[in-house]
Amino acid sequence: MERFYKQFKNCIQKEVPFCQASCPFHLEVVDFIEKAGRGAFSAAYKTYRNAVTFPAIVAALCPEPCKTHCIRAEEAYGGNAIELRGLERAIIEQAKNKDPIYYNVPRKNRKIAIIGAGISGLGCAFRLASKKYDVEVFEASGRMGGHLWEIADRSPAVGGLTPEIFLEEFELQLKQEQIPIHFHTKISSLEELAERGYEAIYVATGAGGNDFGLLDSDAPYFIKDNVAYFAGGSLTGKDTIEALADGINIAAAIEIYLKTGNLSAPDDRRTTNVQVDPCKLEYRTGLPLDEAGKVKPENIAEEANRCLRCQCDSCKIYCDLVAYTQKWPLRIKDEVQATMHEGKVELKPQPAKRLINICTHCGLCKEVCPAQIDLDSMFLQARKELHKLNRMPWAFHDFWLRDMDFADGEAALVKTPPGVKKSKFAFFPGCQLGASEPRYVADTYSWLLSKEPTMGLFLKCCGTPVKWAGDEEKHAEAISKFHTDWEELGKPKLVVACPSCMDNISEFLPDIEIISLYEFMEKNGIVPAMKGDRETWSIFDPCASAGKDDLRKSIRNLAESANFQLEPLPVQENHSACCSYGGHVSVANPKYADFIIDRRITESENPYITYCINCRDAFLGAGKKTIHILDVIFGDGCVDGHASLPTVTERRENRIALKEQLLKNIWGEEMAKREPQIKIDLKIDPELKAKLNREWILEEEVADVIEFCERTGRKVILEERGTFSGYRQVGRMTYWVEYRKNGESFELVNAYSHRMKIELEAVWDGKKVDTDM
Repeated sequence: MERFYKQFKNCIQKEVPFCQASCPFHLEVVDFIEKAGRGAFSAAYKTYRNAVTFPAIVAALCPEPCKTHCIRAEEAYGGNAIELRGLERAIIEQAKNKDPIYYNVPRKNRKIAIIGAGISGLGCAFRLASKKYDVEVFEASGRMGGHLWEIADRSPAVGGLTPEIFLEEFELQLKQEQIPIHFHTKISSLEELAERGYEAIYVATGAGGNDFGLLDSDAPYFIKDNVAYFAGGSLTGKDTIEALADGINIAAAIEIYLKTGNLSAPDDRRTTNVQVDPCKLEYRTGLPLDEAGKVKPENIAEEANRCLRCQCDSCKIYCDLVAYTQKWPLRIKDEVQATMHEGKVELKPQPAKRLINICTHCGLCKEVCPAQIDLDSMFLQARKELHKLNRMPWAFHDFWLRDMDFADGEAALVKTPPGVKKSKFAFFPGCQLGASEPRYVADTYSWLLSKEPTMGLFLKCCGTPVKWAGDEEKHAEAISKFHTDWEELGKPKLVVACPSCMDNISEFLPDIEIISLYEFMEKNGIVPAMKGDRETWSIFDPCASAGKDDLRKSIRNLAESANFQLEPLPVQENHSACCSYGGHVSVANPKYADFIIDRRITESENPYITYCINCRDAFLGAGKKTIHILDVIFGDGCVDGHASLPTVTERRENRIALKEQLLKNIWGEEMAKREPQIKIDLKIDPELKAKLNREWILEEEVADVIEFCERTGRKVILEERGTFSGYRQVGRMTYWVEYRKNGESFELVNAYSHRMKIELEAVWDGKKVDTDM
């Protein structure tokens, strides 16, 4: 797993927006904007004050470096940068609670001296005092504010700043802290302060002030005799806003020194590697400010919403798992790492067991990530590791593994055509196409035989379910058997209907040549039977079609040759996400599967044409008008909704019926008589059948439980309901049933399953008796 964890070092999730990087205070712009946009003005003010210390002064004087880096400033995206300063001024006016927060923490017996009561010195003093350090300020003049007085004396005052404004601001922000300011106190020697017990000294004497020799060194900070010395602000040539930011940053550096004894450069990072997803870059112009340079109150929300929230969030935009869980990749990695860490299960948390099993393995995460972080492969490897450790929740994949065994067992059919010993081609429809729509397979194979008389039939599963379950040993067995069957057919080129099967065969059986069914059809001149009308449709490309440009082109050519009017899907056209079938996530988290389906079907109001049977079934089940490309080719598509879809029980019956039909019609053979799967006369109403289907319960399983209860007498009479209740473990799953007996027939009232194994001990004539016969 380590190789997957290492990729996260390149994650740029925490890279800040361009405006925040250019801001001397590193204001958390996204947080500020979101609070302002929803009308939380006092909360937005708090975010702003926490960054800049003196909001009224900064909002008046800030030269707005953020504007020069704002994407909205580009003509293509609006031509007007976000009016961040205008929003800040509006928030200061609208906020009802501006009182600073008093932190009731013990005072620290660590002394700091600050020389200069200008804006830089006061900013540094306030930050340290709020952390309860013992701070004193020494000012040579008789007033605080430094060069702010010069700015205020200009006519007109810059930004409308007046002495009343900045003095009131100092009083407001400093009122909770005890900061002695010694006016008319000129410091002549830093050693004098050091001898008085000050452990850190900040020289902020302003432009042209005494630097006490600190600017003579390579960096304006150093340690001497266990005292840290710093110089900054206007003394080092910075403007007013930069000077204040310098003081704030130096306060942080002083605190680090006092805590660790280490001296670090004040944080002045002005770069970012953030990347903005192109889908966010729509055109939006700004609104005019009022005469005071503020965003008008009625325009605050609109201006805030114009902000792109520049951050690397492609994963949240496109990856269903990240969007659903609201967990960023770095947190996902931490949870997976905690789950996979060696140790006794009873003694450590395993927060990501379900998370690991809800990845659809569409591969979209790596495709859209600027750092190409591959969550897909990490989750798949985690499933493999959990399986090896015997910690994989078996119930998440049990149904699908049994379904695969059925497809490769009773329902399997691997044959060359009559009279053909070796096939040049063989049709591989996959295991789900015939389960959902047997006619698709039968009609397609008949047409293929008309074009290629040696066309064999390879009716099995490709092995993907066991791959998704993480069982490498069983997957290897499935792949080996697949290869053997292929060799017995004469090593044909496979004509594959399912894009996921194409991926699995290409990855694990590279010596098998394959071609998409739909490319084969187009090349052989098939004429679609269905004709489009005036309705506009959209092609829904399944996730496994990514990178298969020839396949996607063939699908569009076939649809257009049938006169269908096509409109590309805005997202799926270029970023093919899963329909919810991938990874078999619907058992691990049904609500998540519904979330995925809803995202797909709401992308467009157009009906869909797809070429994955699982996509078609998922969308039809949710009421989305959807047809399969084989409906277009052979006609009679199902487009009316979920009522036409087979249940999990009917899907098995469909496979057997398909095999029986093909053996009779193509080979003239009768299928061996099959034992009835339901051995009792069982009645299940349609609503209950739908419930069984949603919960992945086969009707034959509940019939087996009822038959067992009747045979053994292990049942409970529910007299008030006139029903019987009982259970039985079938395979690894325990099934409970409630039923009525009407003569020789039975009526199912309810059924459910769970993973718990119920152990009973019965004794008969002094001997233990098996309770599950």
